[in-house]
Amino acid sequence: MTINSFGLPFKVRREVVVGDSMLPLLADGDWLLMLENSAIKQGEIVVARQPDQPGRRIVKKAVRADSNGWWLEGLNADSSEDSRSFGPVAHGWIEGVVVARYWPRPRLLVSLNRIR
Repeated sequence: MTINSFGLPFKVRREVVVGDSMLPLLADGDWLLMLENSAIKQGEIVVARQPDQPGRRIVKKAVRADSNGWWLEGLNADSSEDSRSFGPVAHGWIEGVVVARYWPRPRLLVSLNRIR
């Protein structure tokens, strides 16, 4: 078990949204909290490495899973590079589940049961 600086029994990491692909839910510059290496559920917002640019991290909605990985999509299809262009993202390339936006408009993005 990992205890992080928040005193929680899991690892939490901060992320920043870059771009408009997750509008209207998340905007460019929003600050997020992510649970690292957490099991993913369909419909959750995740952080992943982009398959065609492995050094780039992306924030997308987990639409469905299959043997090839997760199908990830932005909410704003006109501004999103996602699985519609690069295909499924391997399970091991999903870094974690976004649980909250903490700035500038705080909002919980998962059920409280998810982070207990």
